[in-house]
Amino acid sequence: MSLLTEDQNLDEIKRDIIHSLSRAGHDHKSAFRFITLCTEGKDAPNARYVVLREFHSTLPTVFIYTDYRSEKIAEIQQQPRVTILAYDNQKRAQLKLFGEASIHFSDVVARAHWGKLSGGKEAYQTHLAPGTYVSSVEEAHKMEEQADDKHFAVIAIKIKELEVLQLNRTGHIRAVFNLENSQQSFLVP
Repeated sequence: MSLLTEDQNLDEIKRDIIHSLSRAGHDHKSAFRFITLCTEGKDAPNARYVVLREFHSTLPTVFIYTDYRSEKIAEIQQQPRVTILAYDNQKRAQLKLFGEASIHFSDVVARAHWGKLSGGKEAYQTHLAPGTYVSSVEEAHKMEEQADDKHFAVIAIKIKELEVLQLNRTGHIRAVFNLENSQQSFLVP
């Protein structure tokens, strides 16, 4: 089963993409729940899997959670333009989202998301910053004594453009949607 079909127009395709992203924010089984966030690193592009925690279709904005001490925070502070790549293997559909990231740390947005987080808070409680070199797994897993949100951050990515590629045996479908100026077009795959 495909995400897109050849008989869909651009508005229908955009609607289905937005629906899939909205679903990914609350459905743990969604293929678009685990996405690749690409930032500009010091010497090269940097990519990592993250969890799409929420998608606001009206903004449209993707929300992900991270430790404020992580490398991606510093990279976004230097260059807020990011790319998200997602792939649904069953539906054979790829999404590329281009946007601008903002960081929420110790603010109303971060506190609201922290309050919604029921499990996994320990991921933001490590004694050392993510990426710190350590001599053992035990040292890497040493946790802060007090569980709180002092290292918790939310990255909000305002999506400016999205692109979809549907792989089909009868012919691939590719489309782009510029959300800033409401332009959309099919593309040659």
